[in-house]
Amino acid sequence: MGENLEYKFLSNTPIGKDLFEGKSQEKIACVVSDILKDDKFQVIGIDGGWGTGKSNLVKIIESKLDSQKEKKERRENLYNFFIYDVWGYQEDDQRKAILIELTNFIIDKELAKNQKWKDKLKRLLAKEREITTINTPYLSVGFIFSLFSIIYIPAIQVFRDSNEKIFGIENLFWKLVLVLFPLFIVLGIYIYNLFKYWGKKKRFWSSFKFASQETFQIYTNKQREETKVETISENEPSVRDFRDWMKEIDSDLKEKKLIIVFDNFDRLPRKQILSIWSLIHIFFSDTKYNNIKVIIPFDRLHIKNAFRELNVDSQKNENTSKRGKIDFANDYINKTFDLVYRVSPPIMSDWKSFFKHCWTEAFRNSVDENEYLKVEQIFEVYAKTITPREIIAFINEIVSLKLLHCNIPERYIGLFVINKDQILENPLTAITKSDFLSGLSYLYKDDDNFPKYITALSYQINPENALEVIYRRQLEDCLVNNNVNLFNEISKTNVFNKIVFTVIEELKDFDKPILTLNSLTQDANINGIEQQNIWDNIYLKIKTDAFPNFELKEFQKILFIRVGRQYKEAWANKIIESLYSNDAFDSVVYAKKIDELDTIDKENSFRIDIFKQLKTKNVSVDKFIVLVKNKRNEYNNYKIVTEKSDLDEYFRN
Repeated sequence: MGENLEYKFLSNTPIGKDLFEGKSQEKIACVVSDILKDDKFQVIGIDGGWGTGKSNLVKIIESKLDSQKEKKERRENLYNFFIYDVWGYQEDDQRKAILIELTNFIIDKELAKNQKWKDKLKRLLAKEREITTINTPYLSVGFIFSLFSIIYIPAIQVFRDSNEKIFGIENLFWKLVLVLFPLFIVLGIYIYNLFKYWGKKKRFWSSFKFASQETFQIYTNKQREETKVETISENEPSVRDFRDWMKEIDSDLKEKKLIIVFDNFDRLPRKQILSIWSLIHIFFSDTKYNNIKVIIPFDRLHIKNAFRELNVDSQKNENTSKRGKIDFANDYINKTFDLVYRVSPPIMSDWKSFFKHCWTEAFRNSVDENEYLKVEQIFEVYAKTITPREIIAFINEIVSLKLLHCNIPERYIGLFVINKDQILENPLTAITKSDFLSGLSYLYKDDDNFPKYITALSYQINPENALEVIYRRQLEDCLVNNNVNLFNEISKTNVFNKIVFTVIEELKDFDKPILTLNSLTQDANINGIEQQNIWDNIYLKIKTDAFPNFELKEFQKILFIRVGRQYKEAWANKIIESLYSNDAFDSVVYAKKIDELDTIDKENSFRIDIFKQLKTKNVSVDKFIVLVKNKRNEYNNYKIVTEKSDLDEYFRN
């Protein structure tokens, strides 16, 4: 980024000012602000296309009402604008979302009794909860043992004197055992716990302590099991609840006025439009309020598209034969709104002055007048729709890219931004063919900087070596993979003759690259001398390579045609030698391949005389006889022979 350049991103939020020369929004705002004071009109529509400034108009209306004399006298906002984003809450229940957001707005602005509406909001947000708890009691071992002891000790006391008759016990020791039996059980549990903790490598005193705690813990009676079943339900406000809520708000506002704006209808999907439109019609068009007004910015075409399934063809309905086709969208619009005002797209002089204002604000002290005029021309030619939103978005994207590529002039960034969908779909084709330029091709098609800068913007790289970096990699890919179409596109670029030699030097295998190079067209950015150098360099790189297959490949024939005169005979001998010395030698196939080379030589007037380059080849009598049968009187041209003795033997047999 340049050290002294300062750029600013433009805000896309409504600013509440009419920056167009015609001041049409200012005029509409004055009229609507007066109408909002009239009790006869409750629901007002603002009709305009996407990005034409409907939200900005609402902001201007709000500023008009804020500056009214009533506000100065009362020292408070008489008219309070509540903006509800229908698109932002499309996934929620719209009735509940409207009530929640509106109530929060009333509380924040202190438009009514705060505590009352805080309590109502709390109840609205509350969820009904039903909990069923199931407790399963549990008797511990200690409790059972204590119960046993309570019964055991009195029983022993009762039979103490007569235990001899009952148990037959006379010995004092056994009497003590019988009486102290419960203590022995506790002692046994304690000893078990002591050795258990001692076995876990606890110290003796630690084991003594833990064993004591666990032994007497058995007397602790704990709840063993608890099951909770919880059911939560959320009640959505009914039609009656919603209407009563709005009536109560209307009543509590007293002399204050509430303007509800349902914004961003343009962004809603079709099904959502039908739902929210029905809600607005029921609760605001059919119900009258003293202190509540509604403004709805909308795009008529978008609304008509949502209602298109409800339209009835007159030919299918006898009742509509005289009326033709019923347009339910217009019908719903007329029934919903008391008044509708249209925001028109800006005219030529309007949008250009707005564009200049935005450009100057974004580029501040770095405005280049020449670049500005080029960018304005680009926007005028390529922009599908000209609206304030489109202008701001276009300039902001130029600023964002200018921060990354401060050395690229704004005109090229503008070209890229407004055509980026076509360019990024296939950058190479877009840059080489430049079809997207259409009306401005006369300015940029022959501009040497155009492909460099558009490539740099497409691949986010430095423009100084953009073409070389990108096309070098792509050129290598298309040569290796025989991608003829891509190769021909690259061959038309300004850098082709600069990078092709380096790329070919780095190749290892030339079978497919030779086929690809052979497709070069006349409009390739390379002259005849440079092309000949490429073919000669390829020959010099592969002249010592071995060709293991007994065949004459297409790339060998192409190189024979393309290589320089001084190398043709040597290359022909290389091919002949590879066939001659191959282990899979076949006399008939060999003769066929020699004929192919001879045909190429004669058709192109090389005058090499392929048959003079042949060496004598001694083959078996079978291969010799097959050749003679195939070529008859011409067999001798191929210098294939066999042993005379073998031939005599063949005929004798």
